[in-house]
Amino acid sequence: MLAAEGALDPAERRNRLLEQQAAIWRRSPPGDPVIAAGLVGGMPAMTELLSIVARLDHGAVILPGLDRTRDNAEWLAIQEDASHPHI
Repeated sequence: MLAAEGALDPAERRNRLLEQQAAIWRRSPPGDPVIAAGLVGGMPAMTELLSIVARLDHGAVILPGLDRTRDNAEWLAIQEDASHPHI
C-alpha cells in the first residue's frame, strides 16, 4: 500500500533522515555546538548519528540513566551488545 501511494514506512523515513543528517555532518561538521540529550542508540541509524555528534569539536552526547559506577567487566559486556542503549 505504501509503495502504491509513493509513501514510506515511518521507521524507514526516520532512518533515512538520521542517515542523511549523519552524512551531512560527516562531510561538513557544524561549527556551533550540537548536543544530543536523552537519546539512546539501539537503532543503527541513531547509533551512527550519535557517534558523529560525539566526535564533533563542539558535540556532546548525554545519555539518560548512564551508570558510571559499572566495572570494566560490565562495560565490556555492554560493548558486546549492539542493542544496548549506551553503545
